[in-house]
Amino acid sequence: MIYIVIPILLIISINPLSYAKYNWDKKNKFAAFGCVLLTVIMFILPLYVIITR
Repeated sequence: MIYIVIPILLIISINPLSYAKYNWDKKNKFAAFGCVLLTVIMFILPLYVIITR
C-alpha cells in the first residue's frame, strides 16, 4: 500500500514546489519557505498515518 502512495504524493507535490520556486525567484523568500514547509507536511503526514496505523 505504501508503495502506491509515495509516487502519488510525489506527483502531487510538484505543483506547490514549483510555486515555491516562483516565489523564490521573485525574492519572496517567506512565501517560498511556507510553500516548502506545507509541501513537506503534506508529504510526511499521510506516510506517518499509514505507517502507524
